[in-house]
Amino acid sequence: ASPLNRGTEQANNPDRRREDSEANRRPPRRHHVTGGDSRRHLQLAPSPRACPGCAVHCGSSGKMAAAAAGLSWRRVSSFTGPVPRSRHGHRAVAIRELVIIFGGGNEGIADELHVYNTVTNQWFLPAVRGDIPPGCAAHGFVCDGTRILVFGGMVEYGRYSNDLYELQASRWLWKKVKPQAPSTGSPPCPRLGHSFSLYGNKCYLFGGLANESEDSNNNVPRYLNDFYELELQHGSGVVGWSIPVTK
Repeated sequence: ASPLNRGTEQANNPDRRREDSEANRRPPRRHHVTGGDSRRHLQLAPSPRACPGCAVHCGSSGKMAAAAAGLSWRRVSSFTGPVPRSRHGHRAVAIRELVIIFGGGNEGIADELHVYNTVTNQWFLPAVRGDIPPGCAAHGFVCDGTRILVFGGMVEYGRYSNDLYELQASRWLWKKVKPQAPSTGSPPCPRLGHSFSLYGNKCYLFGGLANESEDSNNNVPRYLNDFYELELQHGSGVVGWSIPVTK
């Protein structure tokens, strides 16, 4: 069973449900930092780096945790399991006690889904199934309850994606979803390095970097300033893209 499943006994216990609900509303006590492009070795505080993964709830092959209340760093070194290789351009989110990391790369783009349990200090590779996406870097990665949405990113040098995937983390099930195109204008073009944020039942996409060349070996970067809204269905699936009128 998935670590995200609480079990029948807990589901039928109103006191436990209340405790879980209150726990989900508490301010986060720790931030976890994973990887990033750094020219320095790990030290007590994280070394300067670019494109790290940061989840409110910690890696490169070394790992650090920050206690938000005291703003002090400590190095977490006593963990077990298959540790992700060093990388940058990956993304990380927290679901309860789990930190979920996808994508990024160093020499080649990583396609594994790594999970870190902050209670047991254990890394593991879940047995994912379904429409498993290719590895990507600098992608959009948002968490809505126990589902994660992945949009775009670089799948290989010079080749970017505008595909949208959904991961149901309670079952480790991937699904490729195809939103309706906006009624005015075109859907988002392939891109990397964009902003992809969740607010309510909608995701908002802004900017990023596209490749102007049709030849992936001839990378001609173009910075984007377009803005899209993606309406989500409750629990699973999406409705479609729209282009909000901004001023």
